Amino acid sequence: MALHSLKSLQEIGAETGIRYDRATRGVLKIYRSAAALDSAEQSCALLAQHGLTFERVTPDRCVALEPALKGTMSTLSGALYFVRDEVGDCNKFTQGLAQACASRGVRLRFGETVKRIETAGGRVKAVVTDKDRIAADAVVVAMGSFSAPLLAANGLRIPIYPVKGVSITFQRGDWDTAPSMPVIDDSKLFGFVPIGDRMRISGSAEITGYDTTPAPARAEAIIANAGYTFPEIKDHLDIAKARVWAGLRPVSPSGTPLIGETGIRGLWLNAGHGHLGWTLSCGSGRVLADMFDGRETGIPLPPSQGVVARLETAH
Repeated sequence: MALHSLKSLQEIGAETGIRYDRATRGVLKIYRSAAALDSAEQSCALLAQHGLTFERVTPDRCVALEPALKGTMSTLSGALYFVRDEVGDCNKFTQGLAQACASRGVRLRFGETVKRIETAGGRVKAVVTDKDRIAADAVVVAMGSFSAPLLAANGLRIPIYPVKGVSITFQRGDWDTAPSMPVIDDSKLFGFVPIGDRMRISGSAEITGYDTTPAPARAEAIIANAGYTFPEIKDHLDIAKARVWAGLRPVSPSGTPLIGETGIRGLWLNAGHGHLGWTLSCGSGRVLADMFDGRETGIPLPPSQGVVARLETAH
């Protein structure tokens, strides 16, 4: 799905010309334990048969790819280098995509809150917001962690749970030796991603219901972990000037998204992507559209991928 999504993202970008700080240098996932590196390589080898491209690299090669790792090279056992991976600003991408859709006649309704979905006779009838009732023959619920409570009112138990993650975004400024490629530190549990003229660090996994308030202690821990790998960060990151925020990852028990029609005719679901929301977004949307229109999805899907088989109707 991730590779299908990457291909779809590239096609959308080429067709629309959306600019979103795209970078195509790949992603480096570093390890400090030989055992952890061996285990990760074995896991990725299983995915290689589905098209995943990766390379196991030495500490020296890590520094050649990302010179900002030179100060802590002695702590590294090596890394996995995912050469095809890309990064970008998903906010810029979705805004650009919205503009492209609007130019083609799509009506976008902002500033409205969905209150409920009306159904009758086992099929969907309308979406009710705080401003309007929108009659519909088909509805796609793609609300991440908030899909479950919305659909609970329709008697559907959606196995998606909110897991809070924290991100810190700050300006690169005069940090000329800042990392220039995404680095995921497996032992310190954070990701460091350059996005245009900004740096973003993310990590943490906290179960706090639907609270999206970032805990200061969590943010400080992420920065401390990043500082172990990139010691110069302490001279360039002022947390008082950074944007510290939290989001709710929509996590399913299996770790895979729920895509397809529910037990209510015309009511579709596209949610449960965990921390891989944008990674899987374009491919998931494409698969759902193909399923909706009865086309081949372009990638093989397991029998359990159909949402009907994954959801339980409440009694």
